[in-house]
Amino acid sequence: MKGSELRALDGDVGSVRDFLFEDDEWDIRYLVADTGVWLPGRKVLLSPAALQDPDWSSGTIPVDLTREQIKNSPDITTDQPVSQQMQANLAAYYGWPFLPTYPYMPAGGFVPPPITDVGNLTIAPEPPLEGPQLRSCQEVIGYAIMARDGEIGDVKDFIIDTANWKISLVIVDTGRWLPGRKVLLSAGNMRHLSWNARSLSVNLTREQVQGSPEYDSKTPVNVEYEKRVLDYYGRPRS
Repeated sequence: MKGSELRALDGDVGSVRDFLFEDDEWDIRYLVADTGVWLPGRKVLLSPAALQDPDWSSGTIPVDLTREQIKNSPDITTDQPVSQQMQANLAAYYGWPFLPTYPYMPAGGFVPPPITDVGNLTIAPEPPLEGPQLRSCQEVIGYAIMARDGEIGDVKDFIIDTANWKISLVIVDTGRWLPGRKVLLSAGNMRHLSWNARSLSVNLTREQVQGSPEYDSKTPVNVEYEKRVLDYYGRPRS
């Protein structure tokens, strides 16, 4: 989905650069749009509330906003965290629902940056607070997959269900253990994202991960494909 063109009600506005998601329920909170030559150097956050069903044949995602609305949206181009205040400003401007989420926080308490850079957009640690944390898909790609009995691969990519804008599946590259093999894990099997350790813990054994349904990039991940994955783990579909 990265790179898909974004089409407002009155014209193109850029392309998909990244997604920010909540790390408790794996809900997509924002699409990060790169506005390219239209608004050079600017990044825009779009809520799923503004997104329509993607047109896979043309590689576009319709946006239920005008170019003027997007152009005049609250500025997030400076190097600052995606704070609760910034999220509240966006929600107020567009009339989106607002639920508090928090930026990256290392486990064990507040530690000064490193800061995660998303173009000119940054997501930085804040002192520990209760509630879901905001994560960047691009940042988490490459994180180690930690099974209950040890490391078993790396995060390769995510499968997003655009019917409800949730991450449904995680593509795992098991190359160092099973050369050339990529498997699909259900987001329901994810336990904990560690910012410090750059790892994603799952409630599975290494053997279970190795036996997971294989990912084939040439095969569309449709409802039946996802059902196979969920059936393997014995988890009900949402």
